[in-house]
Parts: sequence; structure tokens; C-alpha cells
Amino acid sequence: VDSYLENGNTVRNFTPIGSLYDIAKSLDSAVSNPYTAFFAESYDGQSYAIKNIEIRSEMQCIGLFGITAGAKLQNIVLYSERGSVIENEPGGKNWYCVGGLVGFAASRDEDALASITNCTVSGYTIYDHRGKGYSLSVANSDHQTGWGGGCVGGLVGATNMNISGCTAVNDIIIDIGYNYKWLNLRVGGIAGGIYGAGQQHGIPRVQRGKLLPCKRRC
Repeated sequence: VDSYLENGNTVRNFTPIGSLYDIAKSLDSAVSNPYTAFFAESYDGQSYAIKNIEIRSEMQCIGLFGITAGAKLQNIVLYSERGSVIENEPGGKNWYCVGGLVGFAASRDEDALASITNCTVSGYTIYDHRGKGYSLSVANSDHQTGWGGGCVGGLVGATNMNISGCTAVNDIIIDIGYNYKWLNLRVGGIAGGIYGAGQQHGIPRVQRGKLLPCKRRC
């Protein structure tokens, strides 16, 4: 499937599959009350290409799949020959996760087989512009990220799942507008942040692309 051709040789914005919204809106504490819509099944892309998808969003979880929970993803090829963009736009609020394939990929205790296997994301430019242009002071925190900051990765933003046999060859550009105490940023060629079971099992047999220099102090 080629998104550019399917839309009559025009670029149209793709809405991520699933997302999260934290109604607590607490930007200066760890208090949260998230509402989520997530993908929780198995998807086998059978190595067919999904091409030239463009995503520009202020959502908290950004990627082809915004958020997954206990999902098994395999043989997915996300590719751009046009240098398509996956962008975290400046006006978003609260903590966030950005990845080419999945923004936030979560496992569940009852889903021990949840994993990302033999998937690739390549040819994209992943931009993190969160809060760009706004003051760094807490007084203006309505326009910043929240407690915990952000996670940005070429394949997945943040995960506690097993990842194996995957590649991510993209450009990642960081140009953010926040830098204050608990407002942290984690960036990786494959995953921005790996937690829980993902830390124990690691990410064997993966390849990543390059991280481009930050435009601000990181």
C-alpha cells in the first residue's frame, strides 16, 4: 500500500491507530489519570510494504500504532521513498512517546507472547518539536511536556516488550522547547525507552540508523 498514490499523489495526514489522553493534566507531578484506545491483537504484515505514510500530531502517543497493549506485531515493513515525516508537533501537552511503528508498546502480565518481531521502519525523518518556541519556565508549562518528559525512537518510542529481528534506518531530529528538572528526553535508534521485561530480554539482532544533532541543548 502506497499512501501517496492511494491519495492521488498528494500527502495526507495519517491518524495513529490508538492513542492516550491524560485527563489529570498534571504537568508538574507524577499524578495521572489516562484514558486509552489501543490495539491489543496480533498483526502480521506478511512483509508487504506500507509506504509513504505522513504523521504530524500533537497526541501523546505517535506512530503507525499510537499505543498497543499486549499486541503481537510481526513482519511489518514501514518504508518511505519520499523522505516522509513523522512529527511530534510543538503544541502538544504532557509526557509523550514517538516511534515509527509504535509510540507506546506495552505488554501485559497475561500476554507473555507480546512482542515486536521482524519489523522494519526506514526512510523516514522523525521530528520531535514538542514545546518548541515556548518559555522553559514552569509558569508556562501548559505549553510543555509533563512529568516524565518524552521517549523518541526509530521503531518504538517506549516499550516493555521483547523486540527481535527488527531494523530502523531513519533520521531523528530533536528540536524541543523544554529543559527543566523532571522534563527528561530519552532517544534511541530503535527504542527511546525500554523498561521491565524489555530490559531483561534486550533487543537482539537489531539495526538502527543515525541520530542527527540536536538543535537545542539536549
